[in-house]
Amino acid sequence: MNKRPTFLAYLHHDWVNQQLNRLSLSEKIAQLIHVATWSNREESHYREIENLIREYGIGGLTFFQGDPLTQATLTNRYQSASSLPLMISLDAEWGLAMRLNETVRFPYQMALGAVQDNSLIYEMGREIGRQCRRLGVHVNFAPDVDINTHPDNPVIGFRSFGSDREAVFQKAKAYMKGMQEENVMAVAKHFPGHGDTHADSHFTLPILKHSRQRLEEIELYPYRQLIPEGIDGVMTSHLHVPTLDPDPGSVASLSPRIIQDLLMQQMGFEGLIFTDALDMKGVAAFRTPAEVNLQAFLAGNDALVFCTDVKGSIEKIKETVIAGTINEVEIERRCRKILAAKYALGLNDYQPVSLTGLAEDLNNAHAEKLNKKLAEESLTFYPSAPTPSPLKPGEKTASLAIFAQKEQSEKNLIHHGFQRTNERIQAEGQTLFQQILTQYGVESFIIGHSPDEKEIKEIHLQLEKYDHLIVSLHDMQIKAVHGFGITPNIIQLVEKLADSGKVRLVVFGSAYSLRKFKLPADRCSVLLAYQETPFTQTAAAEILAGKNFAKGQIPVVINH
Repeated sequence: MNKRPTFLAYLHHDWVNQQLNRLSLSEKIAQLIHVATWSNREESHYREIENLIREYGIGGLTFFQGDPLTQATLTNRYQSASSLPLMISLDAEWGLAMRLNETVRFPYQMALGAVQDNSLIYEMGREIGRQCRRLGVHVNFAPDVDINTHPDNPVIGFRSFGSDREAVFQKAKAYMKGMQEENVMAVAKHFPGHGDTHADSHFTLPILKHSRQRLEEIELYPYRQLIPEGIDGVMTSHLHVPTLDPDPGSVASLSPRIIQDLLMQQMGFEGLIFTDALDMKGVAAFRTPAEVNLQAFLAGNDALVFCTDVKGSIEKIKETVIAGTINEVEIERRCRKILAAKYALGLNDYQPVSLTGLAEDLNNAHAEKLNKKLAEESLTFYPSAPTPSPLKPGEKTASLAIFAQKEQSEKNLIHHGFQRTNERIQAEGQTLFQQILTQYGVESFIIGHSPDEKEIKEIHLQLEKYDHLIVSLHDMQIKAVHGFGITPNIIQLVEKLADSGKVRLVVFGSAYSLRKFKLPADRCSVLLAYQETPFTQTAAAEILAGKNFAKGQIPVVINH
């Protein structure tokens, strides 16, 4: 039996009718507008947002960078300025830490793609939902259901559950159900699919050239599966998809063919449709903000996210009603959906966010335990055959930590060059991973991202006497467009060491980074950690020490 978004049950509730009846046409349009705000700005920004709320009655706010206490304080301030409670949204794919300092950072979706127990992802969704509600957030723009089939995708990559459509759907479903269980709206993105693009829609308009059959088989698959599961929201993306809309320069987020004809009519989606941020160059480069927002509205979106011209946008949309381009009934239909969602979210009885104990509630023991478990379950040997521990009685093992090219790498290292550490040296450059391995008698070395020929030769001389070598990549960049921070010097060093046949390579970063190396599969095993956190460093050290097993399975295809 197909499920509908739960808020649809309240479309004709008395509270919804009362609110709708008291709103003017301009105020009904304003309910569809979400404005971007930050909790790390000056007072002038906060007053500007407050004025937009008071003057126009906007429907929602999308928070970006800041800290939780300031955001909660501002949420209370903004809600008190609004005659109708605001819908608060956040981009929190890996938890509040995606936007806010001093909060829990759960694994990236690529790491979750390696986890085989989807009940853990459901529990993560519930915990993220609880944290959102505690902070006064009602909508999380997650999960990302893009199927990443392009290894060099400049914007998705680590944000995707992987390249297998069924795995992406199942994990997205678990995440969705967990959040919606806590009454936080889940929003699948980026419709119709951003996983096989060569460009970043933040800066330009990507083109997806696939046939309709291919789109149905891959890109659209998660949406077709999630819609009957009752997902509350879908976010439309700034992509040009000629198969779905052949008009030159058409954009999915502004296309009635893609939103009304495909998503709503053919696929039967009845939930809230959110635009991706309307300030992104993929949609805003050749249009004024008001024109962008008007087109997004006419295309069928219910919520215009990151609207930068509230007054002009309301006037533009209002003009289309007066001109007869669109009927006021359609505006009322979408406004009714927004109001029904607000009722379902409990905004008919809005309560201010309690500031007491907020930090403790958001950084709780359950979240830490769950985060640790997810890290342990995600680590993956590649190839998948487990390798024996390199720590054996009577044999000597060394650890070499290589720091990739990242802006803060020099700040994190006391010495940027080659350095030997041991138990008696308080070496701040030593990683947590190495500190744990030291407890098992492993001797540690570190090196920066640009060793010269002399340093590489010296490293080999130093490491020749060891029976086993653990090489770990740290401080990696997250995007393929930056080469993950892996320099030619690092590639040369790792490949030369791997030829010895005694190397275990540990990658604290993207699985796609392995495409940078030519490693002898029969002589060099790889342990993928997907990202660098205290949990992944601890889990990796325990696996190599033989205290645990790598249970993850690689979620993407590595093509060299």
